[in-house]
Amino acid sequence: MIEEFPKITCKYCGNDFLQTRINKFFCCGKHRSRYHNEKYRLEEVKLISDTNALLLKNRNVLKHHHGQSEDEKIYDLKTLITSGLKTKFFIGFTVKDGRIDYNTVYDYGFKIIDNKIKIIYNEHGFH
Repeated sequence: MIEEFPKITCKYCGNDFLQTRINKFFCCGKHRSRYHNEKYRLEEVKLISDTNALLLKNRNVLKHHHGQSEDEKIYDLKTLITSGLKTKFFIGFTVKDGRIDYNTVYDYGFKIIDNKIKIIYNEHGFH
């Protein structure tokens, strides 16, 4: 008895092929690898894009409230959070006396003290 295999379309290239196993969805191993590699790369790009959007939103909230004054200023934390600041999203931090001093978002730094937030601006960014 000759078993007949169904013809299906490869998920990667769109060509038809005989499905010799119930769990075979690609015409060859190379297309299976490419499909999964591209899928994960797209997911990674989306994660990076979404994270960068959050960082830019944080920078814009800090800029809106603080401007480009290089003076340290203190603001009400709740006001900035209401404006969209996500305090857990920052790029890095500055260190003073062996302790984290400011969380940094591009050219702005902020630190939370009780229910207040202190913001600084550095036109050259923080290194």
